[in-house]
Amino acid sequence: MLVKYFSVRNSPKIVRFITQTHKHTTNLKMKKIEDILSSFDTNWTTKLKDCQKYDEYAGAINSIVDNRHKIAHGENTTVTVKSLRDWFEKINDFFEEINKIIHN
Repeated sequence: MLVKYFSVRNSPKIVRFITQTHKHTTNLKMKKIEDILSSFDTNWTTKLKDCQKYDEYAGAINSIVDNRHKIAHGENTTVTVKSLRDWFEKINDFFEEINKIIHN
């Protein structure tokens, strides 16, 4: 999403820098997402935190990362199909919100 945003507005060198800088970014909990957004524009993070559903988004994102970590390391988890569906819906809403923030 960020690459698309900057590819329309900037030179290929800036897009390449963004792509290379974040190529191996993993375990994107909400704090890390906020840090990345702030590195481009601190107002983006402020707008995200001011969003009405911020806590829902953060909870879904952090739960996905935490449970992925548990599964990858052979730990028990209580993930259900319902929780996955709920998180999926919240993550889709989150991306729509990020898209609005970046493009406004």
